[in-house]
Amino acid sequence: MHVGDVLYSSKTFGGSTQIVGHVGIVGPDYLIYHVTPGANGGIGDTLETYMNRHGAGETIQVYKYKNASGENAAAWAKYNYSYAKSYGIEFAKLSVMDPNYCSKFLWQAFFYGEGYDMTGKSLNPSTTTIIYPSSFTGSVYFYYQGSFTV
Repeated sequence: MHVGDVLYSSKTFGGSTQIVGHVGIVGPDYLIYHVTPGANGGIGDTLETYMNRHGAGETIQVYKYKNASGENAAAWAKYNYSYAKSYGIEFAKLSVMDPNYCSKFLWQAFFYGEGYDMTGKSLNPSTTTIIYPSSFTGSVYFYYQGSFTV
């Protein structure tokens, strides 16, 4: 794994999420920055702690940003995760930091840190929508690097 890589896990009952998957980003300090209901907001986890938030046998896929290293998105996530003070999936503008959820937080990291709407749909901070974790796996801006199992 490298700084700026996106970690994606599909839904596992009793795992990191109960909805549609989960994403986090590898930070410049190699902590995994994400917004999770388990922390009720933004958090930076060691890889070990991050893996412990997932169910045994859950596969975590690693995606790499195509247009750059993703380091600017990783730095943005590191310096802004604490503004996501609570977890909540709401149909709201993408600029809203609180409440927040994993995939919206990563959209913000890549938009503000790298200058790209990673969905390729010309979204901007004023757009009111929901970003799904699978948006990263299907994005033209990311490619699959590999996976590991918890």
